[in-house]
Amino acid sequence: MASLPYRFGSWLLQRLAISVLIGVLALATVAVWQFVQDRRSEETRREQWIARLTAERDAARAALEDLQGRLSADEAELLRQENRVAMSTRVIGQLEELNAFWRRWFVSSEQREANAAQLARMRALHREAQARVVELQTSVTSAHDGRLAAVLRLQTAEKQLEKASRETSQIVYYLRSAWLDTRWWLAAGLGLLFVGPFLLRIWLYHGWARNAPRGDPLQLNPDAAGTVTVGPASPCLNESLWPGETLRVRPDVLANAPHGLDERPRGLLTWRYPFSSRWSGLRALRDLHHGHAGEGRSVPLSVAADDQAVAEQSLIAVDVPEGAGFTVRLRHLAGVVFSGEKLTPPRRRWRLLHPQARVSRRLGYFEFAGPCRLIVRAAALRPEVLVARDGLAVTERRLANDTVLGFSTGLRVSPVRTERFGAYFTGGVDLWKARFAGEGVVLLGDPAPGRIRRFLGGLIGL
Repeated sequence: MASLPYRFGSWLLQRLAISVLIGVLALATVAVWQFVQDRRSEETRREQWIARLTAERDAARAALEDLQGRLSADEAELLRQENRVAMSTRVIGQLEELNAFWRRWFVSSEQREANAAQLARMRALHREAQARVVELQTSVTSAHDGRLAAVLRLQTAEKQLEKASRETSQIVYYLRSAWLDTRWWLAAGLGLLFVGPFLLRIWLYHGWARNAPRGDPLQLNPDAAGTVTVGPASPCLNESLWPGETLRVRPDVLANAPHGLDERPRGLLTWRYPFSSRWSGLRALRDLHHGHAGEGRSVPLSVAADDQAVAEQSLIAVDVPEGAGFTVRLRHLAGVVFSGEKLTPPRRRWRLLHPQARVSRRLGYFEFAGPCRLIVRAAALRPEVLVARDGLAVTERRLANDTVLGFSTGLRVSPVRTERFGAYFTGGVDLWKARFAGEGVVLLGDPAPGRIRRFLGGLIGL
C-alpha cells in the first residue's frame, strides 16, 4: 500500500490538474457565451470597457484622497494630543514640587487646596490625552496601510486603463470580462473541489454511517449444511481426479494432462450464463474426464510463471460437500471438479436491495452447490476459517469488501463501519467492512487489476 505522503501528493497533483482544466474551460465557456450573446459593435464594447475601468480608477482615486485627508487630520490631532501630554506632564511635575513636604510650611491652606484641585484636573487631562494618543496612533497606522492598498489599486486601475486604451483584441476583452464576472464563483467551486471530499468523508463516517440502517444479515442459503474445507495456497497444485469425475479448467492453468483421461474442449463454463462466462474469461476451457475404473489420477495445475501479470498469483482448492454451497467471483475461478460429465450450473442469487450488497458493490452472486471442488486463482490468497469455539456459538470476522473473493453461503454477512477514522479519512480503507458470522470459510485475496472492469464485473458477481 502506498504511503500517506505519496497518496496525498498524488491527490494534490490530480486536484491541481483538474482545477486548471476546470478554470480554463469555465472561462472559455463564459467568454464564448458572452460573445454569442453580445450584439454590439466592437467600438461600443471597447468604450464601455474603458468607461468601466475609468470608473474603477476614479473610485480608487477618491478613496485615496479620502484616506489622505483622514490621515492628515489624524496626524495633526496626534501632534496636538502629544503636546497636551507634554504640557500636562510638565504642569503635574511643577504642582507636585509645590506640594512637597518642606514647601507646605510657606503656603497658605487656600493655596494648597487650589494646587491640589489643579493637580487632579491636570492628571485627568493627562490620562485623557494619553488614551487619545494611543487611539490616534492605531488610526494613523491603519490609515497608512489603507493608503498603501489604495495606491496599489489606483496603480492597477491606471495600468489596466492604459492597456485597454491600446488593445483591440476581442479574445482578450471577452476573457477578461469572463474572469471579472465569474472569479468569485470559480474560486468557490475550486475551493469546494479541494475541501469538499474531506468534509464529505467526515460527514459520511460520523453522521451517515453511524445512523445508517443495517437491516437483517445477508445469508444466501440459510439451509446450507455441511462444512466447506479449504487447502493451502500454492503456485502449483496437484488435483486428484477420481473415477467418474470431470475437471473443467482454464487452459493456462493446466500444466499437462496425464494419460488415461478423456480430454475435450469446452467453449464456456456453462451455456446458462454465456455473457458472464465470457466476461470473466471462462471460455475456451478444457474438460478432463476420468471415465475408467481404478485409482484416482493427479492433475498438475500451476500459474504461468513466465507471465508477469499472474506470476505472483497462487491456486487454492475449496472442497464443497453435498448440502453446502460456496460463492466465488467467476473471474477468479480457475477450474471446477464435479461428478459425471455434466456440470450443474451455479445458481445466481440477486440481492439488489440488501445494505451489504450496496456497500460491497456486489448485487449478484454465483453459488456453487456441492458436491464439487473449486480451484480459485488470485494474488495473496488466504482463507479465513470461521468455526465454533468452546463457549461461543459462532465466530465473527470483520474483513475488507474488496479482498473478499468468495465465502460459504451459510454465513451471515452484514455491513459494519470501519474502526479507524484516520485510515478512512486519508483514503487507506473503505468506509464499510463486511462482518461474517457463523461457521464456514471466507476466501481473501488481492482484487484483480482494472478498476472499472472490476467494479462493473463485481456488480454481477464476476
